[in-house]
Amino acid sequence: MTHPKLLKATNLTKSYGKTTILHGVSLSVRAGEFLAIVGPSGSGKSTLLHILGCVEQADSGELEICGKNVQKQSSAQLAELRGHELGFVFQFFYFQPHLTVGKNLEVPMMPLHTKVKERQARIEAAAGLVGIENKLKQKPNKLSGGQLQRAAIARATINRPKIILADEPTGNLDGENTRRTMELLLEIKNSQNTALIIVTHDDTVAEMADRVLRMEDGRLQAC
Repeated sequence: MTHPKLLKATNLTKSYGKTTILHGVSLSVRAGEFLAIVGPSGSGKSTLLHILGCVEQADSGELEICGKNVQKQSSAQLAELRGHELGFVFQFFYFQPHLTVGKNLEVPMMPLHTKVKERQARIEAAAGLVGIENKLKQKPNKLSGGQLQRAAIARATINRPKIILADEPTGNLDGENTRRTMELLLEIKNSQNTALIIVTHDDTVAEMADRVLRMEDGRLQAC
């Protein structure tokens, strides 16, 4: 069975001032595939992930997500594409400290005008999936690092995206919480046929991937 191609990047470039971060990067990812991107700090991994997640824009090249050319989308269309098709797990959780965990999970649904009953159902389902259903009324500062990471995964999957992108999702976790986090991400990937793209320094995480690409000086190569 051939899985559909969900993401295709062709000759992406990115510079900040006179410094070129990405040099003609190309890659594709299919539904149900786990791609790990490894490489030294400063090689361009996180910049690439942010471009693939439509958080930043490339200077040149083409990016297709779920059959849509990102460069041809209006701001409103791009926001809708990002909200519906992409889930992002950031290295630093970026929870709103004044909101409860449950309200933080609700935030990604607000721009999509999801109905209130549907929001609550999704929050409860996502929290149950990651095992934080008893933490929804607490503020983020009351949760442990492992619990915060599970909450971040719940937030990334709340809109049932086709692609999950994760930037060093285990970078701040101990060995046991790393194992639990990866088991959770792989369970979601397998059950929902989601594409999973992870930037990581962790060899243990990379070894779990279907495919590993290495970034060196803004260029991708197969491992």
